Amino acid sequence: MVMMASPFHISTVILATIALITLLVSTVVSSRLKSVSAASHDDHRQLVLTGSNDPKTIQFKTIQLRPDVNYDYNQTEGINAEDRVVCDQIDLNIDPGEVNRLRRRLAHENPPCFQRRFSDFANHFRTRINDVKNHLNLHIPKAGGTAFCSLARSMKDTFPLPGNCFSINHEFGMPLWCCSEFADRQEWDPANVCNALDQILPEFSMNENYLDHPLCQNNRLYSILLRNPVDRAMSQERHLSRFSLNGNWTMDKYSARLELTRKNYITWALTSGLTDGEKATFIPQREHMDGAKDILSRFDFLLEFTSKSCLPVMMGLMGFGNATLPHDNVNAGGDNHFLFKFDREQYRAWNLLDIELYEYARKLALLDCDFFLRLDEEEALIR
Repeated sequence: MVMMASPFHISTVILATIALITLLVSTVVSSRLKSVSAASHDDHRQLVLTGSNDPKTIQFKTIQLRPDVNYDYNQTEGINAEDRVVCDQIDLNIDPGEVNRLRRRLAHENPPCFQRRFSDFANHFRTRINDVKNHLNLHIPKAGGTAFCSLARSMKDTFPLPGNCFSINHEFGMPLWCCSEFADRQEWDPANVCNALDQILPEFSMNENYLDHPLCQNNRLYSILLRNPVDRAMSQERHLSRFSLNGNWTMDKYSARLELTRKNYITWALTSGLTDGEKATFIPQREHMDGAKDILSRFDFLLEFTSKSCLPVMMGLMGFGNATLPHDNVNAGGDNHFLFKFDREQYRAWNLLDIELYEYARKLALLDCDFFLRLDEEEALIR
């Protein structure tokens, strides 16, 4: 005779089975979460960034700036023993551009470690600016470069030529948007770029063209002047129209230069030198943004005229003493003598990459401001 299980017994078995399945799933998920957490912790503690000197294989690792986080840069506590060991093992005997990037990353992502190693970063930077006398400025048109060049001419060894401190050798630095043939320069072997620059450039020079790679930061400081990309593009277009009137340009020649000046010029200047194809006609895309941010994070000085407290300090660190950098180029891109065919929103739409890059650069500049002001305070105490 077959005994029939009661409804109560069946319910008990079902509930027990469900409980067992829940326990197994929970165990698997918990194990997976611990694994992911451990991996994330290891990633967080992997502080030293690596790169390649070969511009064709360089690995871009961007500092991820989170605007929703308010960090206390005076924080000295909160670093555990394990992370303290990792922090103390960070090696600064690496490429100077990597040190710049690492300093900014720690200041943003790991303030306790940055505080712990601040004196090491400070000594490294002081040694760098004392030992490295050559200086290359990536001249972004209509961002204040003419004033910067005028100041450099009065104080440093620069080109005795008219123009904005650029060299006609190799057409290095000659403004592609107005004053040279609209074509790529003859390429250097990446292994010989730094030696070539040493042979043709004086102590201070400006590049108003696309940037050469790899960066030569062992024997050259790098700087860039920043300006709101929409204001900059509109101002440069007005400037370009004056060149076209005086240059007897064909429409094709004018159109090619106009395309360059209107759309994401800063991203183009930073990244086109890394491409295998034509550089003059290179059009930056979203996938090039990490590369542009990576290059900016390696620069020594990110200069912006709105930084009233930090700009004088940076000028002193660059060897310009107490000199000020006048900026008369404050017009937002329009005057009574030039009418734009498109409104400001169109220029904004054309420059979305540059706008993102500009905001990123400004955040890096804020980190730098704290660092440079502290350097200046320490120097004042020593004096």
